[in-house]
Formats: sequence, structure tokens, C-alpha cells
Amino acid sequence: MLCQYEAYFGQGTKLTVLGK
Repeated sequence: MLCQYEAYFGQGTKLTVLGK
């Protein structure tokens, strides 16, 4: 199963982490 996590920092900087 694939899960996706998105975090936003400061001036709209986006971090996307994909895990199985």
C-alpha cells in the first residue's frame, strides 16, 4: 500500500514523502 505525506514550510515550500 502506498501512502503519501505532504508538508508545507515557510514560503510555500513543499515536501512530499512517499512510502510503501
